Amino acid sequence: MDLTLVGIYSLPLIIGALAYVRSALDLLGSITGLALAYILIYIGLPWFSLILDFFVIGTIVTRIGYERKKKLGQHQKTRGILNVLGNSLVGVGFALIGNAAGASSAFCSATSDTSSSEIGLLSKTRPRSILTGKEVPPGYDGGVTPLGLAAMIGTSFIFSLVPLYFWGWRIFIISFVSGIIGAIADSILGDAFESRKIWGNNTTNFVSTLIAGIIGYLLALVL
Repeated sequence: MDLTLVGIYSLPLIIGALAYVRSALDLLGSITGLALAYILIYIGLPWFSLILDFFVIGTIVTRIGYERKKKLGQHQKTRGILNVLGNSLVGVGFALIGNAAGASSAFCSATSDTSSSEIGLLSKTRPRSILTGKEVPPGYDGGVTPLGLAAMIGTSFIFSLVPLYFWGWRIFIISFVSGIIGAIADSILGDAFESRKIWGNNTTNFVSTLIAGIIGYLLALVL
């Protein structure tokens, strides 16, 4: 077998094992992430690159300022199957129907939201509710900061370089715009529903990535 293929097929196993050993994911979460990764590899390398893009960027921003986040009690907790599905299921769904715009937008939204949340925790200014504008505690669902918003936009741009490489400028623009919209939608949904205990973070992630994916799909029809 070609060594490149061996490397590609080994990569999800290595990442899944590391995520489990480092307690980033529990066993079921790691297995689920592994299964989704192999589905995307089977479809094609460009699709797998999207979930890999999400994982790499998410891991980096999670580790930035980790000790400070730990002092705030806002450091990364072990995530499970529902978190994996909430962030990835929509993107995988669009990949299965061969829609690059929808898949890129959904994964970009999940990545940009993760970056906004993780980097925003390091802001020297207190977060404000995206709905009311009032100051809220760090880690509040729906709380935003200028630093977090800048991280959201920057991450959406960086993530979309992968769709640019595989599908060109049109999908890059769609991914970039839809990713930002989806991440903002995540904050709005978090403020409106999570903070009121109507539903949890996994539902917010799923709905916001669905919004991003649908917007990306629709934009592709007119652009």
